[in-house]
Amino acid sequence: FEADIAKYLKNGVPNRVNAAVNNTMTPHTIPPGEIIYHGPPDYPSGYIEQKINFDFYNYAGINRAVKLYTTPETYIDDIAVQTTLLNDGNAQVHYTVRVGSRDSMADASCAVSLSGTSASRLHYGMTNNEVSGDLIVQKPTLWWPWTMSDTPGYLYPLDVNCTDRRSGITDFYRLAIGIIEVLPFGRFILKFNFSTQLTS
Repeated sequence: FEADIAKYLKNGVPNRVNAAVNNTMTPHTIPPGEIIYHGPPDYPSGYIEQKINFDFYNYAGINRAVKLYTTPETYIDDIAVQTTLLNDGNAQVHYTVRVGSRDSMADASCAVSLSGTSASRLHYGMTNNEVSGDLIVQKPTLWWPWTMSDTPGYLYPLDVNCTDRRSGITDFYRLAIGIIEVLPFGRFILKFNFSTQLTS
């Protein structure tokens, strides 16, 4: 998760950011639990009991790095990608780029390209702070699991540049994507028109 803390920071002086972690289990958490509320006369006022239905310790905490980063006033907020294999042996990469802005509506142009290919698009406007489109990749190198290809796990760099048309400042993000299409088929999946069974 992340939070925008810009309005809480003070320029020119040290700032401290505190993050609170709550490991209380409820029927809506993973793993689930239950809170039992007790009170006088047998318990102090406000006493609660955590009930759990699993046999491991209820660990909690922040176990990964916490990063503090800045963005320009108009920035790339999210990128979604879906790939489809075409009947002619080529591939289609459908993307949606969401742009964030200090203003409610962003005024930006976005360029999207797939490195190592000739596929690229330029968007001069956006709808509801989003742009979307399709890139066609000629004879793509497909993403294959290990042992199933000479180039397993092949990834294409998807480059997105969004420029605020008022300030001229550009935000850039590179997302590594694999070209793969997985379709459900009963107990099996169809991957690149090959039948594969998943076991666990």
